[in-house]
Amino acid sequence: MSNSQSDVTPNENPEILVVEDDEALAEAMAVWLGAEYDVTTATDAATARASVHDGLDAILLDRNLPDASGGDVLRAIRDDGYTVPVAMVTGVEPDADDAALPFDDYLVKPATRSDLTDLVERLRRRGRYDDAFRDYYALVTKRATLRTSNADGELAASTDYRELETRIAERERRLDDAVTAIDEHDDVAAIFEKLS
Repeated sequence: MSNSQSDVTPNENPEILVVEDDEALAEAMAVWLGAEYDVTTATDAATARASVHDGLDAILLDRNLPDASGGDVLRAIRDDGYTVPVAMVTGVEPDADDAALPFDDYLVKPATRSDLTDLVERLRRRGRYDDAFRDYYALVTKRATLRTSNADGELAASTDYRELETRIAERERRLDDAVTAIDEHDDVAAIFEKLS
């Protein structure tokens, strides 16, 4: 199995997986996104895991599923080697424990059609970033999400949040070092590939 995303040809719509336990909401999300994207829906963890493949452009994942948590599904997707951008789309406010989850973005429901299409476009842009930038961007997005939803004292007491801050600082140092080392004769792609 390859763990990279495949390129979308001009005649194909981007492919999105919506994982939502509320069937009516899953269908509504599919209709909202269906004009611009090829949408597959799953209402449980088992179907979601079976629906993940290399050609996906983004996954919108609920946290509360009948047979597993969205966090467990997300970790399994990453453990299986898939790098597709994933956003948690849920009625659950993020908390400090979420710093350990490997999501790329987070949207608290209720969400409008515009919220969802904007989210999918952000995820698709991130999917095109080099891995180093995408990883860094996901980490700082996660930090911003956690900061807006939690008291500073709660975050400061969280080991997962401190590890998140350490990972961000390390990525910033590595990116700064790479940018400083670049001159007009360097192979920029090779430099950033080493960061991944």
